Amino acid sequence: MPVGALAAADGVGIGRSLVIYHGRPWRLAAMARFYARFLGSGDLAFDLGAHVGNRVSAWRKLGVRVIAVEPQPACLQTLHLLFGRDPQVCLVAAAIAAQEGRVALRVNRVNPTISTASSEFIGKAAAAPSFRGQTWGQH
Repeated sequence: MPVGALAAADGVGIGRSLVIYHGRPWRLAAMARFYARFLGSGDLAFDLGAHVGNRVSAWRKLGVRVIAVEPQPACLQTLHLLFGRDPQVCLVAAAIAAQEGRVALRVNRVNPTISTASSEFIGKAAAAPSFRGQTWGQH
Protein backbone atom coordinates (compact mmCIF):
# COMPACT_ATOMS: atom_id res chain seq x y z
CA MET A 1 0.00 0.00 0.00
CA PRO A 2 1.62 3.31 -1.00
CA VAL A 3 2.19 6.00 1.62
CA GLY A 4 -0.91 8.14 1.98
CA ALA A 5 -3.21 5.40 0.68
CA LEU A 6 -4.76 4.22 3.95
CA ALA A 7 -8.35 3.11 3.64
CA ALA A 8 -10.76 5.37 5.54
CA ALA A 9 -11.40 2.77 8.25
CA ASP A 10 -7.67 2.14 8.64
CA GLY A 11 -7.04 5.88 8.88
CA VAL A 12 -9.59 6.27 11.67
CA GLY A 13 -8.14 3.33 13.59
CA ILE A 14 -4.56 4.50 13.13
CA GLY A 15 -5.51 8.07 14.06
CA ARG A 16 -7.16 6.86 17.25
CA SER A 17 -4.08 4.80 18.12
CA LEU A 18 -1.75 7.73 17.45
CA VAL A 19 -3.76 9.91 19.85
CA ILE A 20 -3.86 7.19 22.52
CA TYR A 21 -0.22 6.09 22.28
CA HIS A 22 1.64 9.21 21.10
CA GLY A 23 -0.69 12.07 22.07
CA ARG A 24 0.03 11.87 25.79
CA PRO A 25 3.70 12.81 26.26
CA TRP A 26 3.61 12.10 30.01
CA ARG A 27 2.83 8.46 29.25
CA LEU A 28 5.78 8.24 26.86
CA ALA A 29 8.04 9.75 29.54
CA ALA A 30 6.75 7.25 32.12
CA MET A 31 7.34 4.38 29.68
CA ALA A 32 10.90 5.57 29.02
CA ARG A 33 11.56 5.73 32.79
CA PHE A 34 10.23 2.20 33.21
CA TYR A 35 12.34 0.75 30.37
CA ALA A 36 15.47 2.67 31.52
CA ARG A 37 15.73 0.05 34.29
CA PHE A 38 16.35 -2.61 31.63
CA LEU A 39 17.69 -0.86 28.52
CA GLY A 40 20.39 1.70 27.90
CA SER A 41 22.06 3.58 25.09
CA GLY A 42 23.38 1.25 22.40
CA ASP A 43 21.34 -1.76 23.56
CA LEU A 44 19.22 -3.65 21.03
CA ALA A 45 15.51 -4.27 21.68
CA PHE A 46 12.83 -6.06 19.67
CA ASP A 47 9.27 -4.72 19.49
CA LEU A 48 7.20 -7.66 18.26
CA GLY A 49 3.84 -6.36 17.09
CA ALA A 50 5.02 -2.75 17.15
CA HIS A 51 1.55 -1.30 16.34
CA VAL A 52 2.15 2.48 16.01
CA GLY A 53 5.50 2.48 17.76
CA ASN A 54 5.02 3.91 21.24
CA ARG A 55 7.64 1.51 22.63
CA VAL A 56 9.92 2.33 19.72
CA SER A 57 9.61 6.03 20.65
CA ALA A 58 10.34 5.36 24.33
CA TRP A 59 13.31 3.15 23.54
CA ARG A 60 14.77 5.62 21.03
CA LYS A 61 14.61 8.34 23.71
CA LEU A 62 16.92 6.07 25.70
CA GLY A 63 19.31 5.63 22.74
CA VAL A 64 18.27 2.02 22.19
CA ARG A 65 18.55 0.45 18.74
CA VAL A 66 15.24 -1.15 17.76
CA ILE A 67 14.04 -3.93 15.50
CA ALA A 68 10.28 -3.37 15.15
CA VAL A 69 8.26 -6.23 13.68
CA GLU A 70 4.71 -5.51 12.49
CA PRO A 71 2.50 -7.54 10.13
CA GLN A 72 -0.44 -5.14 9.79
CA PRO A 73 -0.02 -3.00 6.64
CA ALA A 74 -1.60 0.21 8.01
CA CYS A 75 0.49 0.04 11.18
CA LEU A 76 3.64 -0.70 9.21
CA GLN A 77 2.97 2.29 6.96
CA THR A 78 2.63 4.46 10.06
CA LEU A 79 5.89 3.09 11.47
CA HIS A 80 7.62 3.97 8.19
CA LEU A 81 6.31 7.53 8.44
CA LEU A 82 7.43 7.87 12.08
CA PHE A 83 10.74 5.99 12.05
CA GLY A 84 11.65 5.25 8.43
CA ARG A 85 14.48 7.81 8.42
CA ASP A 86 15.97 6.67 11.74
CA PRO A 87 19.02 4.47 11.02
CA GLN A 88 18.74 3.00 14.54
CA VAL A 89 15.30 1.55 13.80
CA CYS A 90 14.90 -1.51 11.56
CA LEU A 91 11.30 -2.09 10.44
CA VAL A 92 10.33 -5.64 9.51
CA ALA A 93 7.06 -6.49 7.75
CA ALA A 94 6.36 -9.89 9.28
CA ALA A 95 4.28 -11.84 11.76
CA ILE A 96 5.87 -13.82 14.58
CA ALA A 97 4.68 -17.42 14.66
CA ALA A 98 5.62 -20.82 16.04
CA GLN A 99 6.69 -22.04 12.60
CA GLU A 100 8.33 -20.49 9.59
CA GLY A 101 6.02 -19.92 6.63
CA ARG A 102 3.15 -17.74 5.52
CA VAL A 103 0.09 -16.91 7.58
CA ALA A 104 -3.18 -15.28 6.62
CA LEU A 105 -3.45 -12.03 8.57
CA ARG A 106 -7.04 -11.20 9.50
CA VAL A 107 -7.71 -7.51 10.21
CA ASN A 108 -10.74 -6.40 12.21
CA ARG A 109 -12.92 -4.24 9.92
CA VAL A 110 -14.32 -2.12 12.79
CA ASN A 111 -11.04 -1.75 14.70
CA PRO A 112 -8.44 -2.06 11.91
CA THR A 113 -5.47 -1.82 14.26
CA ILE A 114 -6.48 -5.21 15.72
CA SER A 115 -5.23 -8.12 13.68
CA THR A 116 -4.59 -11.82 14.19
CA ALA A 117 -3.59 -14.97 12.38
CA SER A 118 -5.56 -17.07 14.86
CA SER A 119 -8.96 -18.44 13.85
CA GLU A 120 -9.37 -19.49 17.47
CA PHE A 121 -8.98 -15.88 18.63
CA ILE A 122 -11.60 -14.69 16.15
CA GLY A 123 -14.01 -17.41 17.33
CA LYS A 124 -13.55 -16.49 20.98
CA ALA A 125 -13.70 -12.75 20.27
CA ALA A 126 -17.07 -13.19 18.55
CA ALA A 127 -18.52 -14.21 21.93
CA ALA A 128 -17.26 -11.05 23.65
CA PRO A 129 -19.79 -8.20 23.75
CA SER A 130 -17.23 -5.69 22.44
CA PHE A 131 -16.57 -7.82 19.33
CA ARG A 132 -20.10 -9.01 18.47
CA GLY A 133 -20.98 -8.51 14.82
CA GLN A 134 -17.48 -7.47 13.79
CA THR A 135 -15.96 -8.93 10.66
CA TRP A 136 -12.38 -9.77 9.83
CA GLY A 137 -10.84 -9.21 6.41
CA GLN A 138 -7.78 -10.97 5.11
CA HIS A 139 -4.50 -9.30 4.05
